[in-house]
Parts: sequence; C-alpha cells; structure tokens
Amino acid sequence: MIIINNFRHVSCHNKSDSETFLMSYSKARGRIRPEDILVYNFEGDIVSKTNQKPFLERFIHSEIYKCRLDVNAIIHTHASSVAPFTVVADSLRPVCHMCGFYKDLDIRTKFEITLAMPVIC
Repeated sequence: MIIINNFRHVSCHNKSDSETFLMSYSKARGRIRPEDILVYNFEGDIVSKTNQKPFLERFIHSEIYKCRLDVNAIIHTHASSVAPFTVVADSLRPVCHMCGFYKDLDIRTKFEITLAMPVIC
C-alpha cells in the first residue's frame, strides 16, 4: 500500500469474491496492518465481522467497482497538483497513452450532484 499523506484511500477488487473489494476501516493510514483490512460489497456495506467504523469514502470505491468490473484497484486522493482542476469548467483530456482508459462517465447524475459542478472521470 502506498502511504504518502492522510488524504488518500486505497482499495482493491477481491480476487476471492468478484462482488466485493478490500479496504481498511477508518484508521490513520500509517498505522494500517493486514488485520485492519475489511471486505465490502458493492453497496459499500461491510461484509467482514467488525465493530470498526468504515471510511465514508468507501461509497466512491463501491460505485466505481459496480460500474467498472475491469478495475482492480482504486486510489482516491486529494493530490494538491490535481485538485485545482476540479473547479474549472473545462474537462481534462488524456495527454499520454497511460490515460487512454478514461470513458465518458458522468457521475453527477448518479449521485444527484448539481450539473454546475465539474466532474473528472
């Protein structure tokens, strides 16, 4: 797991059960251990037996896994170099071959977010 700061959530598709994913519970990233990883379904519900509080951001992960079965891992980050692009009206365009997987996916309607908000997918 890559840990750079506290503004990051990492998950991976569960290869043992294609309808679940793995993600830690709400704990400081630098302190996460293997036993802190929980199993979630695509509704964002915890499948593991635990009393721990999950990250609210798990729903971002669950919706992506639900829509994109080809996605094996997700890193949700608030990288300072990318954050300014979330408030501009123009969309980002892929500028290298590694960005070629982006599809026209507008999550504003899925989450009933105002259409005035820019979306980067």
